[in-house]
Amino acid sequence: MRLKKGLVQAAKDYNLTDTTKILAVTELTSFSETQMQQEQAVNKSMPEMVTHLAKIAYQNGADGVICSALENEMIHQNTSEEFLCVNPGIRLSSDNNDDQQRVVNPKKARKLGSNGIVVGRSITKAEKPNAAYKQILNEWSSK
Repeated sequence: MRLKKGLVQAAKDYNLTDTTKILAVTELTSFSETQMQQEQAVNKSMPEMVTHLAKIAYQNGADGVICSALENEMIHQNTSEEFLCVNPGIRLSSDNNDDQQRVVNPKKARKLGSNGIVVGRSITKAEKPNAAYKQILNEWSSK
């Protein structure tokens, strides 16, 4: 399946600075496999569906995908090592997962090959947001 010519390409053509990266979303980190199958009427497993969507994005010229860090390795194996994987669903180990189903901490995301992380509630719900940000940065930067 190919995306309509123009969706990814138009975004790339419109990028005047040539530094913007075009990322496609695979499956939301708030979705479990059961939710995906029921709500989207999908008969595939989460890994199969995420791989399928990442391949479509790759074939259509996207620079990468937004996906769970748990899927980075599988996506790189089915696209290329240069294909970006940016990961939401990032929580500090001490945080509540809230509505997120496929969650990892910043250190594990980095270990799993993340090219970048998206962090929200671990900072916005923190008693000391600046300290939470620094902890996330330290975890992300540690090897």
